Amino acid sequence: MTSLQNLHTLIIHSADSYSLSLPPQITIGEIAAYFSQIEPYVRTATLELAYPVRTSLRLQDIGFGAGDRLALMTQAPRQVDLPMQARHGETNLKFRRGTFEIVIHNKKGILLGKPGEGGPLPDVDLRHFIAPGTEDYLSRGCVWVQWDEAAKTWMLSRIGETRVLVDEFDLAAHRLPLAGTRKLRFFPPPNTRDFPVDRQIGDMDISVGAAMPATDAPMLANGPFRVRLTLGAERESQYLRATNNVIMGQVASSLSLQNGYPLNAATRLHLLRLVPPHITLQDLNPNAEMFLYAPRSLTLARNLLVLRDVYRRERAYVLTAGTEDDEKIIGCRPTNVITDHTLDIDLYDTLLAHTKNPESLQTIARYQARIVYKSSENCWWFRPDDPAHMPVSINQNRVGINQAVRLTAGDVLSFAYGPNQFVRLEVDLTSRKD
Repeated sequence: MTSLQNLHTLIIHSADSYSLSLPPQITIGEIAAYFSQIEPYVRTATLELAYPVRTSLRLQDIGFGAGDRLALMTQAPRQVDLPMQARHGETNLKFRRGTFEIVIHNKKGILLGKPGEGGPLPDVDLRHFIAPGTEDYLSRGCVWVQWDEAAKTWMLSRIGETRVLVDEFDLAAHRLPLAGTRKLRFFPPPNTRDFPVDRQIGDMDISVGAAMPATDAPMLANGPFRVRLTLGAERESQYLRATNNVIMGQVASSLSLQNGYPLNAATRLHLLRLVPPHITLQDLNPNAEMFLYAPRSLTLARNLLVLRDVYRRERAYVLTAGTEDDEKIIGCRPTNVITDHTLDIDLYDTLLAHTKNPESLQTIARYQARIVYKSSENCWWFRPDDPAHMPVSINQNRVGINQAVRLTAGDVLSFAYGPNQFVRLEVDLTSRKD
């Protein structure tokens, strides 16, 4: 009986390749640390070694083992120059929102936008700078920051459809110089219909500064050992069931068909195998057809708080938080015909399902409470802050005005809309990747 194996497979839809000349004694972990420091999408403690796989071979011929991955690279990698670490006093650009900051140096052009399949990846991922849930209103490219050699200054210009204000100036008409610190504010495209076009979705401070690298920042010394390193943008992993006799060309065709990437002359299949971080280049000794590999992570982790109606489990409110402190408002709009965009959670439909009386909802205060996310603690807090709010209990314990209570999974929030009449929402805490 022929046994089946689970093959961990993936698609690499775009990649950059670096030609490195390094000392033979450098470890794989040191190379990984350097690229994790200077590449915004790379976070890894070690690297994989990529072996070319001939499509005429069978699975049993390539030595596929536990922890290995099969990667179909849909196009040839782009050859790029090695990014260098910043030197003391060197000019850099800082992009900041709250405590989150991205610093970029040694580039004449910087793209701000949203990553996706195909095309160049932005240097600054704007998903870190906008309200969770508004990613669809970001263009792949939003702002281009370019050094103007003639004017000896950085210039800002808008690309794409996302509306951008620089301080109080609309970036649509003209390029604007970057002097000191500028405030960039982002809004949905003008033709947006399902979201208020004048409602800001995010912002950042952008400034020019001088680099002050840490004394313990990882460095790459030059040496005689030549090796290629490729950084790839991947699609979500897939698992294929296959026998040891399957021909690798069939695997490549299956991956190509399932993911909508036609095979072409540049398509290549590679076996990826993790390398222990303490191994040196000299000990690894890859040949000219092999290369070191690290994935670029395009996913963005979000913290989620879900409030689910205890009596109608299908009704749920989802709040998302990003990398900084955030505050959400719970309330109830007074009528059924007006959408209140100031409310993150609108209890109107839930209350109406309980009361069956829309007129009774007109007497309920619009703003009831706030839910605050504290990024330093990675936790959510509940606080009633309106004197006219409905009485609220958490796990049968009454919560007073401006009293903050930390929420945990399984807590039940009870809103009293009448004598012995409650809307009860159960707390669930989870995470999501966008």
